[in-house]
Amino acid sequence: REEGSYAVVRRGNEKEKPDVKWAIKCVDKKDLTEPDLLALQDEVEILGSVNHPNVMRLHESFDEPMYFYLITELVNGGELFDRIVAKEAYNEADAAQLVKIFLQTLEHLHENCVVHRDLKPENLLLKDVDNDHEIKLADFGYAVRIDAPEFEELTDQCGTPGYVAPEIIMQQAYGTKVDMWSAGVIIFILLGGYPPFACPDQNELYEMIKEGAYEFEEDYWGHISAEAKDLISLLLTVDPNKRPSATEALQHVWINTEGGVLEKQDLGKNLEKLKTFNAKRKMKATVKTIMLTNKMMGAFGGGGGGGMLAKLKEQKAKEEAAEAEAVEIEAKLPDMVDRELAKSITEEKYSEEKFVELSNEEGLIPKTVFMQIVREGLGA
Repeated sequence: REEGSYAVVRRGNEKEKPDVKWAIKCVDKKDLTEPDLLALQDEVEILGSVNHPNVMRLHESFDEPMYFYLITELVNGGELFDRIVAKEAYNEADAAQLVKIFLQTLEHLHENCVVHRDLKPENLLLKDVDNDHEIKLADFGYAVRIDAPEFEELTDQCGTPGYVAPEIIMQQAYGTKVDMWSAGVIIFILLGGYPPFACPDQNELYEMIKEGAYEFEEDYWGHISAEAKDLISLLLTVDPNKRPSATEALQHVWINTEGGVLEKQDLGKNLEKLKTFNAKRKMKATVKTIMLTNKMMGAFGGGGGGGMLAKLKEQKAKEEAAEAEAVEIEAKLPDMVDRELAKSITEEKYSEEKFVELSNEEGLIPKTVFMQIVREGLGA
């Protein structure tokens, strides 16, 4: 499984105990900057010290000249959101149970002076295929340890657009409350089926987040309990001083409402909306992974040797590799490509006007038209 621009995660087993399996994160050190190495050290230290059933456990680590290896427990259940959209029935009781476990995990982290700083659906996994609630919080690459739970002097700019807290965008000092904002975004999606903050233009997206500009659309929120919406509103409070902590959120009436009451709050309609959101999210991740994997495998690398003939062969190899990558991407795309997805795939290399010009009134671009841009960018 692809993890990032310099790491890949593989499945492994112990030589003396073949039945004992682990996940192995292999980090290529050659392109790491000093801040990257410090962040890696923080990740190892934090994962090694956190002991909670809903946090992915670090078994051991190895620092070699070329690679750094993190051996963690193997999580086979896939992503939480994938499991939810596979359900035939879904209600507020299901969501509340997951949210309670999620908040308890954050409470433990914060009480132990750890801020995750990159909470998003991709980092919420399930231990195995047989349990829908044994969440495993993963990817502590941006996590940091602070001096005390109330510490609010972090200044690093990090996180994922759409989930990042307003104080980070506004370059204000911050603390654990940034995780609570991200939790609010995730809970909004779990219940409503779509993100509260979404815009193809990242600057406009950040303005929406800074202003806390979202709404509970009647079609998807009219049948959801007022208590659930109240918890989300509290978590998506722009002022972090007025935003509840994990401990305070766990005391909220919605979290503690009797399951039988919440089971009557059906989310079937929103489940369909969540399926659409999840499909777009997975599509974006799949295309990114294809491009990154090909890059890491040296898809654009040339052979040795000099002279005109060698250069021509090298150029032909690059063009063939680029075309192969384009074909692989094209096979994964729908017939009409969402403008936001298109911008993400091309990594913001083209102007907003360009995408508006290519898309229809619904913001969709024909795949054949979009693939011309992709091929141009790849050099195919």
